[in-house]
Amino acid sequence: MFNPQINPNQNKFILSGILLVACALRFHDFMNLPFFHDEYSAVLRTSYTSINDLVEQGVKPDFHPAGVQFFLYFWVKLFGSDPWIVKLPFVLASIASVYLVYLVAKKWTNETVGLITAAFLATSQYSITYGTYARPYATGLFFTLLLILALTNIIQRPDHKFRKNWILFVIAGTACAYNQYVNMLVAGMIGVTALPLIPRKRLLPYLLAGVAIGILYLPHIPILSYHMGKGGIGGTDGWLGVPGPTFIVDYLSYLFHHSAWSAGLIVFILLAGWYWGRKISYTPPFSASKRIYLFVCWFLAPFLVCYFYSVYTNPILQYSVLIFTHFLIYTLLSGHIKPLKPLANSVIVSAIVLTNVLTLIFVREHFHVHYHVGYEKILDQLASERKKHPQLPALISTDFRFTDYLQKKQNSPIHFDKNEFSGYTELVHYLDSVSQESDYLYYVESDYDKPNVPIIQRYFPKIEWQLNNQVNSIYLFSKHGEKNSPGTIFRWDTKNKLSREWKNIRPEHFISENGTWRYRIDSLTEWGPGISFDLKDIVATTNNVIDIEVAVADLLPQKEVVVAAIIKDKDSTILWTGNSSIHQTFNGECHIVHHSLSIPEMDYINNYQLEVMIWNLGKTTFDVTGITISLREGNPYRYTQFDPIYPTVISTLKGLQHR
Repeated sequence: MFNPQINPNQNKFILSGILLVACALRFHDFMNLPFFHDEYSAVLRTSYTSINDLVEQGVKPDFHPAGVQFFLYFWVKLFGSDPWIVKLPFVLASIASVYLVYLVAKKWTNETVGLITAAFLATSQYSITYGTYARPYATGLFFTLLLILALTNIIQRPDHKFRKNWILFVIAGTACAYNQYVNMLVAGMIGVTALPLIPRKRLLPYLLAGVAIGILYLPHIPILSYHMGKGGIGGTDGWLGVPGPTFIVDYLSYLFHHSAWSAGLIVFILLAGWYWGRKISYTPPFSASKRIYLFVCWFLAPFLVCYFYSVYTNPILQYSVLIFTHFLIYTLLSGHIKPLKPLANSVIVSAIVLTNVLTLIFVREHFHVHYHVGYEKILDQLASERKKHPQLPALISTDFRFTDYLQKKQNSPIHFDKNEFSGYTELVHYLDSVSQESDYLYYVESDYDKPNVPIIQRYFPKIEWQLNNQVNSIYLFSKHGEKNSPGTIFRWDTKNKLSREWKNIRPEHFISENGTWRYRIDSLTEWGPGISFDLKDIVATTNNVIDIEVAVADLLPQKEVVVAAIIKDKDSTILWTGNSSIHQTFNGECHIVHHSLSIPEMDYINNYQLEVMIWNLGKTTFDVTGITISLREGNPYRYTQFDPIYPTVISTLKGLQHR
């Protein structure tokens, strides 16, 4: 039914549809698409009045080449700093990359593979997300594809418009070098590893193209030298973590939307391509061995360089730096497919678009997570609540460079208190003060903060509402109503003794007083009572928060008691966490020692136990008068820019005592 006689106009219609989808996904609600953290940082660094200040204070501390920061500097000066204005060139580069990847894949194989690759690039969350960042990733992909397109033309048709392709190769290679350091590494590997494919008569001009790129890069050498002199790219004090052994698996899972539907899509493409092309005789311009060679040299080799550099020097490996040649994964998966008729092409492309768009919306929740970053929402929501409660106190934890920038830009200052306390003691002082003047508290907790909700609930017990986004959670607390407690793991009813499931209990330490029990820990006892739970029985996801509160009496303020939460297997400790009474002493007294934690990895939940213990670190005598261990639903969108979105519903956990 299907044969290689293809109507070019019909395939162009399919390509036009792919480009329209790419535009729609990137320009959706574009005027309201907010800046992300790195974008705010970049825009703030466009405010310098001289090029020298821009280099010294805007480029050198950032550990990126100067290209994108210089571009933003002049772009903002000319057109302004509204998010949509700043993002526009990068979005256009992302859309143009969809067309370029179609051309490259088509020249390597055929039009069907070109359409498949373009459809994936148009609809994957990976390319859409980085395609709407005003950072060097959409531009890096665009320049890399330009470089590869010029190189492909030189290899396949060395006598056709050679000068034009030579100039394009030099411009694109130079742009890659000025754009991003890993982009420069990729461009260098592309240039060097393509040498065996260059026709002999074009070898010398090709080498001269590399020399020309090097000469054009000379002005940037002082900045590169400065960055290398600070301990290498990324700097010794960089904030990125060392990649783990599952990095590439996690990356591929993210690339395909963490979805089983995407796995089914790949199987469908493989089977459909084989079935409809089984009777077609066809030899691609680039053989399978050449495509594998290019995949190894242009994607796998840079990945390995970045991986081992991150492990042994400075962490630089993140998903963003793999975007420059990630399209090779798509061509590797579909490169064997033969040129099909437009009907078959439209079926395969429609399946890709439909699957990716649906998983983008419903599995990845892209248009919620990506559009609710937090910085603007913090101020907008506070302004809204102040209309109901004019004297509402607000305690906010965020990157104040960005909220200060927004208030200045919008010329609408709104007062709030900055959560810059050095410990729980200062927080308790603040809460004690504002609770005497207001029945409500507006609170913003950053994803990087220690959980403060249980401490706030000592003064404002009820959570009226909670709004979650990618970087923080916004709460309105109230004095009106009981403390929210959706799931209780354990509560000691002091009308009875501690139950036998607790370890390290000595019967003679129980004291009965006025019909209630308390447990005395003396100065000779280092480890007080402890209890263990299977994590899978009490925690649903890494976004749930376990709150532990130990009520104490007669504890001397200078003597330290720690509530410890330890994740263990049968033989060893996997993670040790704890919180001290010293940090929770107010007016010389400590009545509750609190500790909260969220489980860092889903693997822990399925395989390990949680052990809660009371550590008498100060070797003092005090009484335990109550213990509560509870679970609450945290922020389901925390870290979900890349990670799976896990539901935080806890109602089915069998280890909870629901209220």
